[in-house]
Amino acid sequence: MNHAVAQTIAASRPQGNRKVGVIWHTQGSGKSLLMAFYAGQVIKHPDMGNPTLVVLTDRNDLDEQLFNTFGLSKDLLRQTPVRAESREDLQKALTRPSGGVVFTTIQKSRRRKGRPGIRC
Repeated sequence: MNHAVAQTIAASRPQGNRKVGVIWHTQGSGKSLLMAFYAGQVIKHPDMGNPTLVVLTDRNDLDEQLFNTFGLSKDLLRQTPVRAESREDLQKALTRPSGGVVFTTIQKSRRRKGRPGIRC
């Protein structure tokens, strides 16, 4: 996890490539808690300022599970996570001036035909 945090900090610096992504895919390995710990480390790191973290999943049940785990980790995160229930909620959460932890599914981030969308 420390390596992932260090790589996130490096990519987020002005000279970094601004591309940050962390993917976990091993079943039954404590991913939800590890993700919350990672988020807490990134949020509290002084070089990160006030980051916005987006937890993007492909299923509603996984989105709910992770949202509940992060909700129990409010003290670690120093904030209450939010869950985007619609594309409009997601757009509002990503355009607010302050950081945060935003949960959404991939389906909400896709563009609608003929309408601007959010690029992932």
